[in-house]
Amino acid sequence: NGEQFTSEKLTVDCGSGTATYDPDTKTLTLDDAEITASHSGQIVSFSQPLNVVLIGENVLSDTGMTFYVPGNNLTITGSGNLTGSGGDMYFGSLYAKNVVFDNEGEISLSYNPSYNPYGACITCSGITFAGSGNVSVSSSKSSAIESNGNVVFAGSGEVSLYGMGSGYYGATVQIKGSGNKLLLNGTNSNITITSAASDGISVATSES
Repeated sequence: NGEQFTSEKLTVDCGSGTATYDPDTKTLTLDDAEITASHSGQIVSFSQPLNVVLIGENVLSDTGMTFYVPGNNLTITGSGNLTGSGGDMYFGSLYAKNVVFDNEGEISLSYNPSYNPYGACITCSGITFAGSGNVSVSSSKSSAIESNGNVVFAGSGEVSLYGMGSGYYGATVQIKGSGNKLLLNGTNSNITITSAASDGISVATSES
């Protein structure tokens, strides 16, 4: 797609659907959007946080990231569904500061690089699963989540995490930084963490 929002153009066609950006609320609404062309990512926000609202069926796929929001927070909401797949990018499929999934629909993110990467499918400074919808995160050659903050399960939807790496950097869920934890704060009773080649969960005991 390769489009950039401007003050004169806040809605772009994405396959059979659209992507609309509201600069006042920093909200991107995906409505049956199909985004396949990318450079660093299918959806990129360099200088500000991003709220994503899902409507209908949305597909993000290419060799780049699905979401690249460096140094800023990313929140995903809405009743729509999202399927996102990333490929040969260093930081995986989703890279942001703090990530919140507060979705009602289904979200599936995967990371399938052609080489052995350092990054996980999701690389962040903290992540919260707060929605009633289901979330699936998988990586074919590394961790599902690498977080330098807490990993919090606070919703009622199903969460499925799958990783396939080796050693500390291959654990399905890596939690780095002293004092950071995996927290069960909600009504979520269906959390699946699967590792094909290493630990399921790795929690650092000191700063790294």
